[in-house]
Formats: sequence, C-alpha cells, structure tokens
Amino acid sequence: MSAASTADIDTLIDRRVFFGHQSVGANILDGVRDLLHEAGRDWPIVELGADSPTGGALIHAKVGINQQPLTKCDDFRRIVDERLRGEVDIAVLKFCYIDVEPSTDYAMLCDRYRATLEELAAGHPNTVFVAATVPLGHAKRGFDVLAREMLGRANQAKLKNLARHAFNERLRQSWTRSPLFDLARAEASAPDGARDTFTYRGTTSENLVGEYTDDGGHLNTVGRRAVAAAFLQTLAAARRK
Repeated sequence: MSAASTADIDTLIDRRVFFGHQSVGANILDGVRDLLHEAGRDWPIVELGADSPTGGALIHAKVGINQQPLTKCDDFRRIVDERLRGEVDIAVLKFCYIDVEPSTDYAMLCDRYRATLEELAAGHPNTVFVAATVPLGHAKRGFDVLAREMLGRANQAKLKNLARHAFNERLRQSWTRSPLFDLARAEASAPDGARDTFTYRGTTSENLVGEYTDDGGHLNTVGRRAVAAAFLQTLAAARRK
C-alpha cells in the first residue's frame, strides 16, 4: 500500500462517486476494497438501489448490455439524470473490453461516448464526469504464436487489442474536460514500470500485463490492486478540480 494511494483515499473520503461498469469494473471495486482495508479507511462501496449513506460513498451499478456499448451510454445517462441528479460529486462510465472488436466503428463509438459525458456535464455542472479508456486483453507471446503469425494466421487477440487501442488513442487525444481514467495504461504498466506493448501488422498496441490476469481479460488480485490505485488517483484529481 503506497502513501500516495492512502492520500488519494483521504482526499475522497467525503466524496460521493458514481461508477457505471460491468465485470472488469467489479474487479476494480475489489481492488479498491483491498486498498481501503490496508489503509484502515472506511469509504462505503454500495450498489445503486441499496441503502446509501448520506456522506461519502462509492456508488456503483452495472449499466447496459455487454457488446452493446451504446446501451451503456443510455443507461448511464438515465441513472444520472433521473436517479442521482444532484447527489454525486464525480461520475465515471467504463466500457468493457468485449465492447470493442475489430469490426467496431471505434471512431463513432468514441465520439458518442465522449458526447454522452459532455452533454451530462453541461446539464450537471456540480458533477465532474470522468472518461475511461477501454480495458485490454492479454495477447500471448511465444514461438508457437509467432509461428502461426508467420503462416499468415490472424492473431485475434492482437487484432482486438489494436481496435481497443485505436479507441483509446482517440479518447486520449480528444478528452480535455476533466482527468482521464486511463484504465488501459494502468493495465499495460507492469509493477516495475515497464510498459507491455506489441507491434502487429505494422501497428503498435498496449497489452494487458500477463501477471495481472488469469483468464486473459479480467483482473486477478495483483491486477485489480494496480488498476484500483490508478482509479483512486484519477478520482482524487477530479475531486481537487
């Protein structure tokens, strides 16, 4: 547990945050619980609809349908407009890695995602809306992988990450309203600070660090702590604005 993470928690302890997510988001929340426990701090993490404390809390909900990311934008908008109007200081909407595939029109999706948050920000001036990059998958390495690629077989894991990376790069270049929760960058940053990347068909992409996942997509106990620390850091920066 770093002193920086403890300071971030202390900055957030009286804030009300809403986090719209799916399964990787649940991993991140588990990581936040880990860090709260180690810091000896109490910041309630409650599901939307449950009894919520009147003070600071991290409120969360599964929004929309996986592989239908625009439903997540619509659901998030409805919750903020109708159920949480004026009740949260910070709001974050996160897509899942399976929401962006090689066939996805990533530019359209990124622009719709950004527009959703910008429009909500205009209608809720007392809430800071934080954008998030799309999570990555882990593309394996090794001689057998290289051999298949040399035979001309498409590497689907790499193609999927290239699509996610294209979405993320567009978001990084266009999001300027508030801090960006760069989830993908956290997933691609090893504990020693090295960045995991690959180049495939002439394009470079970030890659989910193998140490952070057991199934190639979701975060294990090591990965969830690393990404949760980045999540708290971003929220704390949003709190200070």
